[in-house]
Amino acid sequence: SSVMIMQRQAPADELNPELVLVVDESKLSSFEGIEQRGGVKVGQRIDTVAYDMPRSGTNEFYELSWPLSGGLGANNVLTTTAPLVLDPTHRSNPFRHAFHRDHTAGPTLSRSMTITFGETQQEGSRTGQYEETITGLAAQPTTTQGTIRLERITDVGSLE
Repeated sequence: SSVMIMQRQAPADELNPELVLVVDESKLSSFEGIEQRGGVKVGQRIDTVAYDMPRSGTNEFYELSWPLSGGLGANNVLTTTAPLVLDPTHRSNPFRHAFHRDHTAGPTLSRSMTITFGETQQEGSRTGQYEETITGLAAQPTTTQGTIRLERITDVGSLE
């Protein structure tokens, strides 16, 4: 749900240091930023607005990645192999309010998603049909659907 574009620490005379995508914030100090801000090198942070990662079984640590099945590209289907679960006290649970005594926990929400990619795709972009089923919002599961467009923002291929 969040990534920092950083670079491996390299000698000052190296022109093209290796870029990395850092999802584990505890590893940020092992890398250096990619742009200058106020005289300091900083990374570029990219976050999702509506998709947060579930917490591990201990409910203390948020997952850094989530398994998907299928693939990106023409005529492929990409789906969550297990739903994204927002437990009752998850930071993104929309029914939870940390500062209101009557709303310290919400219901457990479960989100399962499928993306079906179309026959033709453009370089650096993927389009298709999106479908998501949410349980926990109402007595019956709620399904939403529509079109989706995914844009490549970096060619970096490894996560740290």
